[in-house]
Amino acid sequence: MMSDDFSIFWYNDEHAQELFYDLLARSERDAYDDDFLTQLAAYREAAPASERADIFAAKYLLHHGDIENAAVCAERAREKRPLNYEIWKILAVAYKALHREMDSIDMQGLSYGLYQAPKLALNLTPSNLQEGLGRLTIALGHSLYAPTSESRAYVENGALCFRHDVFLGEELPLTMPAGSVRFWSAVYTENAFLSDHSRLMEDLRHQESFIGYGHRDFLFDLQKATEVRGTAKIELPPGEEAIIPIAGTAINQPLSVTTESLGTKEAYLGKWAFSFFRFSESATLHASEDAPYAVGTPIRLGHSPQRKKLVLNLFVDGLSWAIARPYAATHLPNVMRFFSRGVIFDQHFSTSEHTLPAHPAIETGYYPHHTQIFNEKAGYELPLRMTTISEQMKAQGYYCVAPLASTHGISRGAVRGFDRLIATGWALDSNNSVDSAIRHLKAFNETDLFLFLHINDVHPYDAFDFKFDTAVETHMALAERIFPQKASAAAVRLPSLRIYQEQYLERIEHVDRNLGHLFSYLEAHFSEDEYLVNLYSDHGVPIFNSSIDDTVDIISENST
Repeated sequence: MMSDDFSIFWYNDEHAQELFYDLLARSERDAYDDDFLTQLAAYREAAPASERADIFAAKYLLHHGDIENAAVCAERAREKRPLNYEIWKILAVAYKALHREMDSIDMQGLSYGLYQAPKLALNLTPSNLQEGLGRLTIALGHSLYAPTSESRAYVENGALCFRHDVFLGEELPLTMPAGSVRFWSAVYTENAFLSDHSRLMEDLRHQESFIGYGHRDFLFDLQKATEVRGTAKIELPPGEEAIIPIAGTAINQPLSVTTESLGTKEAYLGKWAFSFFRFSESATLHASEDAPYAVGTPIRLGHSPQRKKLVLNLFVDGLSWAIARPYAATHLPNVMRFFSRGVIFDQHFSTSEHTLPAHPAIETGYYPHHTQIFNEKAGYELPLRMTTISEQMKAQGYYCVAPLASTHGISRGAVRGFDRLIATGWALDSNNSVDSAIRHLKAFNETDLFLFLHINDVHPYDAFDFKFDTAVETHMALAERIFPQKASAAAVRLPSLRIYQEQYLERIEHVDRNLGHLFSYLEAHFSEDEYLVNLYSDHGVPIFNSSIDDTVDIISENST
């Protein structure tokens, strides 16, 4: 029976292949006639799971002017194969013909970003110009670390141009779930002068040095907010209180606040910087229409018995349990003490060996071959049907915040459910993460919190241009300090050198020391049944692997 099944499989495969190439040849000749439909029906029967039948059908329908059904077929194909050049080309044309210009721009951007073809054709009006240019910028795939962009689209003298830039004082043009406004991009300001960082960014935003390197330790504050000109109303039911973040777009921007009990008072906003205001009654906000301001989504106060007061996800980038386990008692005493009261998984593996595909898989529960997020150069967003953890937590009523997260991949949609993201490109030290987390625990102790910390202390980096921990450098013999690595290497392919290993172990201790401070804070301020803490990683590292013929096993137990 098995042999018969294999015979049928190979027959169908060869038959489907013949039909495919016949249809391809007809398509290249624009021979979209009745014979084409006959072959297409046969191919659909021979390869029912393939997206290609719908691609051919869409081409046929597009050729005969049935634009709407061509789009339906192409969209059905895209469900199966979202990263496909032929599908993008069809949808770009179909959406434009259906007057869905923004959707057409998305498809054009995806195509052009990877293949530099077809030539971009934008039909933008003054009312949708900025939205269209923003969507194009994201789709082109040059904004992996959004809000920074290596190549942001803009129009000058009627021509489409591109330059280094930062989305600041504006919405990030990303797709959001129903009922959610977009992230409004600001600079992070805490215990500092409100507009200092905005002044700095005015000079740096177009500089190659900032887009390439300076963003690595610069903090952005992305909050769900709506941009307003003039007057905004805040409606609160009697007895309810809310905290509302508000940001300005001008230095020392005046904002009048009117309530029934307070009358009218004047506050001042920082440029591209959020401040928080507590309201216990409805209010009217007003500023000159010369400059807009951003009003954040209200943070409702109060706890629910149906929720934990705190759900905390600790994402330790690059932490391999296979490597750390033997050192747990000496290098992770605080982590082991805290989680000894919970569950520790010894047989749990990542879906990928690096962050870009692994993180969305964690956030959605879908494998990377379903999310299709794996190519750094593809400006593809996670489909809305793939609900993220943060979206689910938001639906449960949590205030969802990342006190420190990476900008890496924000444009891919894996963190779209958060209310607030304090994010930077690379500098995600556990010391800063823990400090920011405790600040949020104190500031928003009247809400049920879902917090996410992205920590990258242990993540190894290529030694050629990396400064190691001083404790590692000062205790290593010169023969090992001057390492024999011959060429630059990606983190997933780093060799097993002692300097990498000692750095890794030193940074594990650093993470444990700082997390110990956070755990102590939780134990002092919450009862055990009030919080839930998860600690996990996206992948491991190859630097403890045994090398065979100078090759690196990127899917070893240590790496995944």
